[in-house]
Amino acid sequence: MNEADLVVEEVYSQESIYQKLKVNTSRGVKYTGTAKNPGYIVLFSDLSKWQESNPYHDRLEEDFFYYTAEGLEGKQELTGGNLALSNYLIKPCPIYLFIKLDTDEYKYLGKAELLSINKELQYDSKKRLRDVFVYQLKLPEYNLYKNLENKEIMNKEILNFKEASELLGVSTRTLTEILKKYQVPGRKLGRQWHFSRKHLIDWIGKGISKSEY
Repeated sequence: MNEADLVVEEVYSQESIYQKLKVNTSRGVKYTGTAKNPGYIVLFSDLSKWQESNPYHDRLEEDFFYYTAEGLEGKQELTGGNLALSNYLIKPCPIYLFIKLDTDEYKYLGKAELLSINKELQYDSKKRLRDVFVYQLKLPEYNLYKNLENKEIMNKEILNFKEASELLGVSTRTLTEILKKYQVPGRKLGRQWHFSRKHLIDWIGKGISKSEY
């Protein structure tokens, strides 16, 4: 596992996640080892599809992430991935949290810490009300990143590629596509892009592309 390469707020493909963490994205909770003694846990959540293709009411609220246990229909059981995650309270292990953005885009929110397991009422996949387990997670890396981002990016005049994508509110992959289609105010020096924070904001505000600044 090459976890040191995971960057908070970076977007990864299924293949790159498998290369780094050796798990696929087919389920919400993946883990290594056994459910009673996991080596590490990887969580995937699709916030955009809540109430459409899945009933799980996962959500990011202030400094916490609330993750609904597995089980689309009927009563949920503390087995499999649910058991692995619950056992964190007995024996902590790394928990990696990803948010699904698109078919093959997963944004990494950093390592999570499980604080508590609670029950709440949610509808299942057949629109029947039921009790579900909801895991309250703390995201120290993500929260630190956001605090630094708010202070640093808005105080910097020249932004790198990742900082420019964060300022625009898009993934680095999306920014790459934007650069191919539009005349974004930026300069590529060697292999690195550099952007003026002021000109990026002006470009978005005016809704036009300029070739020179």
